[in-house]
Amino acid sequence: MLLRAAPFVVVALLAEASAALAPEPKAAYPVLLSAILLCLVAGSVALPWSRIPGGIRVVPLLLSVLSVAILIATVGSSELGLLSILLLPVVWTSLYQGRRESGVVVGATALALVVLSVSQHYPMAMIAWGLVVWSGVAVVIATAVLAAAIGCAAVHS
Repeated sequence: MLLRAAPFVVVALLAEASAALAPEPKAAYPVLLSAILLCLVAGSVALPWSRIPGGIRVVPLLLSVLSVAILIATVGSSELGLLSILLLPVVWTSLYQGRRESGVVVGATALALVVLSVSQHYPMAMIAWGLVVWSGVAVVIATAVLAAAIGCAAVHS
């Protein structure tokens, strides 16, 4: 599990560290909360996943989405390119979990995008269009990665 998670954890840690690169000083408490959530997610790698029910396995990924959303709300996404980090949980669930979990995570990332857009006071039409585009991209990524994972599993069995 650690080898599978390592690239995802490293990218998430780099995203968290990018808060220090924000053009203006930002509030410390939200960044700290985001870091704590990320540590919980990273620590979850050590859990005995084979004995954890399927529905519970998505919780660390939802915490990951929340961590990234808090970070984006605090430091911004356009300056540091953090919005794309929201796709990491989509890729993870598509590779290592099922369709249902992928759907939950795609929905969570879409909800995070809406909340972030509303907090930035974007016009409703822009939010709706962004939601359609984001959800479409997330579903395409989830579907492609899931199909590739199933294909690799079939080849290796």
